[in-house]
Amino acid sequence: MLSFSELKRQLSPALHELGLREQEIDLYAHTSLLGPTTVTVLADQLGLSASNVYKLIDRLESVGLTQFSTQKGYHRKL
Repeated sequence: MLSFSELKRQLSPALHELGLREQEIDLYAHTSLLGPTTVTVLADQLGLSASNVYKLIDRLESVGLTQFSTQKGYHRKL
């Protein structure tokens, strides 16, 4: 399995071409490694507030790279 650093290094060129910023690329790489996970876990991994993670998720959703699960409620997974 790839490390976070190696995965990010491999993904960065293509994600930069899509116009993503570093924090968005970090989020995408973490979700790729972790699989379905909560915003709380992602916030802890990235050292960001949950509200900032939601903003990053919105950006990834807008370019079609991710989406929340169809599960409703507080603990939806990305």
